[in-house]
Amino acid sequence: MQTKRSRSDRLHRAYPPTALRRAHPPATAALLLVGAFVAGCQSLQTGGGDSILANVLEPFKAEDPSDLARDMFDVSDADKRRHAVAQFSAASFGGEETYLRTYRLLLGGETTENKPKIVGAPDSDATVRAAAVKALGLHGTVDDVAIILPRLDDDVPFVRWEAAKALTKIHNPIAIRPLMRKLHEHRPLGLPQTDTATNERRGDDDPDVRRACAAALGQYATPGVFDGLVGALDDGNYRVSYAARQSLVTLTGYDLGPEPGDWLLWAKKNRKELFKHQKIYTWQPYKTAKRLIDKVQFWKDDKPVPSRVPTGKKISARSHARDKS
Repeated sequence: MQTKRSRSDRLHRAYPPTALRRAHPPATAALLLVGAFVAGCQSLQTGGGDSILANVLEPFKAEDPSDLARDMFDVSDADKRRHAVAQFSAASFGGEETYLRTYRLLLGGETTENKPKIVGAPDSDATVRAAAVKALGLHGTVDDVAIILPRLDDDVPFVRWEAAKALTKIHNPIAIRPLMRKLHEHRPLGLPQTDTATNERRGDDDPDVRRACAAALGQYATPGVFDGLVGALDDGNYRVSYAARQSLVTLTGYDLGPEPGDWLLWAKKNRKELFKHQKIYTWQPYKTAKRLIDKVQFWKDDKPVPSRVPTGKKISARSHARDKS
């Protein structure tokens, strides 16, 4: 018995609990989780542990889709509507026609004659509009650009930002002019605030919106887009000018730096071959943060999230081969 005790003491000194926790944090997390379950079960037996077990199980509890469906039309609670839209759009079935019709409805749109179009007013809450336009960008069709474009003129900046980001995920040339109109920084002492010919506001005063517009324009290989992006290199916000530069790199295959003059000089010499070395335009899906169960399962490797080509964008064989090389 004395031998066993001394052997145990030696093991304890060689491998103290703190050292084990530092060396194997995932294993420790698993042990803590098991301990929490045991504690919860023990408390349940004594009649006082309902809340403990409920708290442990909460992260693993899936929300009832029928409850979410009701929440999506709860006119008294905008938070419920926003949450329901976000949950459905993140689900694997979030792109089914039933849900697409709902996203459109929340943006004042409807599917008529197999094409979506604006027929009414959008949801009164900005967070719901932002969630719906984001969902439509993820799952919508080329024709849904007609539903997204009006949100570029939304009164709330983060709704306009979500609309511009949604247009990076769907390819439709009808988006070029609205994106160009929102791209250039609004300068009260320069161009008039409103275009007198179309009564449309020039530029967006929010740099995040302009940056997203610059990114979305990188998929449209036209001389007008090229010129507009070169002009955006002079934007007073670095993130906007950098996004414009990255789009120019995608469109031309060259990186000529941040100075508009260098791009204009190059374009003057290569006007007929501006897009000869164009790269494939892609957008990067969001990678979901690790849940508790993912951290516990430390033996599983993270799967990389591949970039995606916008819906409706056709890739030429020449561009595909050039990007591979």
